[in-house]
Amino acid sequence: MHENLDQQITENVPEFFFIWDLASQKIIYLTQGLGDYARVELTEEPDYERMLDFVHPDYRTQFEDILHSFSADHAHQDHDLQVHAEKYRAKWLNLQSFPIEDDDGQVIRIVVHISDVTQRKEKLSSLEELNEKNESVI
Repeated sequence: MHENLDQQITENVPEFFFIWDLASQKIIYLTQGLGDYARVELTEEPDYERMLDFVHPDYRTQFEDILHSFSADHAHQDHDLQVHAEKYRAKWLNLQSFPIEDDDGQVIRIVVHISDVTQRKEKLSSLEELNEKNESVI
């Protein structure tokens, strides 16, 4: 039954996501959409290693800190991380997390939805540069 649900979710989510298990402190599922961003063929590494490889080296510590900050009380988070642009077409990702509860209402997992926000970040950067130029002229 769960396989059918996982398949439905994977086929209908426009980008990709991973599931973080609070008890084991591991990524237990990563959608295949990650491969769509790769400039090189992905290896069959464990999900954590593939996701860590996706993050720019300067942001890896921050990414690991985010993962380990997930808890029942800290399940909803929103972060932007720079991507390892030499390996992937995206430059920036947004991670939004949401809790998954068991039958007793206890948060046991975190679903992290990942969106490519490269265009948004580049437009914002361009606007900030334009604003700085305008302020220096005044």
